[in-house]
Amino acid sequence: MGKHTRSEKIVRRDRRGRGYDAEVTGPVERVKSIVPSLLLDALVVFVLAVPGAGPYLAWPLLGVYAVLSLHFAKQLYTSPWIVTILRHRPTRIVHGLEHATIALLEQRGIEGLHGATYGGDRFIVKLPREAPVGHQLIEAALRRAIARIQRGEQSLAYHPRCGTSLVVTGVTVWFAYVVSGVIALALGGSVPIFVAIGAIVIRLWAAWETSLGLLAQRWFTVSTDFASVRVVAVREIEQIYGYVRPGDETWFEAVVEVSVAASEGGLVAPGPLS
Repeated sequence: MGKHTRSEKIVRRDRRGRGYDAEVTGPVERVKSIVPSLLLDALVVFVLAVPGAGPYLAWPLLGVYAVLSLHFAKQLYTSPWIVTILRHRPTRIVHGLEHATIALLEQRGIEGLHGATYGGDRFIVKLPREAPVGHQLIEAALRRAIARIQRGEQSLAYHPRCGTSLVVTGVTVWFAYVVSGVIALALGGSVPIFVAIGAIVIRLWAAWETSLGLLAQRWFTVSTDFASVRVVAVREIEQIYGYVRPGDETWFEAVVEVSVAASEGGLVAPGPLS
């Protein structure tokens, strides 16, 4: 639950020695990143230069809609943890602690980290087998994460590579496509209008993609409103729910007890919730 995906990262240092992430991007990665934009621009130019080609593009565009709809349905089907995490506040708190722990480990120069939150009271940190990390380092990072969030550093709990962001990406791309079609129909329903409106909507979506993912975490899948958190155990594990650890990875499971903070007008629940 709450999958945290891999990404090629390096950790650089600023003038004060603090770590920050930097994407590893070479020429090939840069070219790949601009290909969708170039294709979209080429399509807009084509339909505006050759208006008579519009009817021939109708079926391919419907095909794209069908593919996006299937991807949207698949995202929801393969991400049942979204429903669970929406309904369970302690899980959202643990999800934020997972993010914060991974962020602090990345600041120490540890690469290739990803993780998941599950069970309502635990999360797993996965890292490359060769990484010089033991359970003591994971526990220390977790304790620092708890302390720093309690001191007001809530931003540690939100991560741009969270699985929430991946789900939001799929859903919002589908939604942007549907909105483009609705606006095009309202303006006359021609294919050139649809392509032009679609280009504008997709570019707006691309500009806000990361922010939408972080916003979804803040509203739906991550919480920092806890009264206290007790670290129960941090241990290396070999499998989880029948999934066996790959030979090139090391898995550490962190188990915590969360006491949820009082909501407005409410009372703090007695004792930890899980």
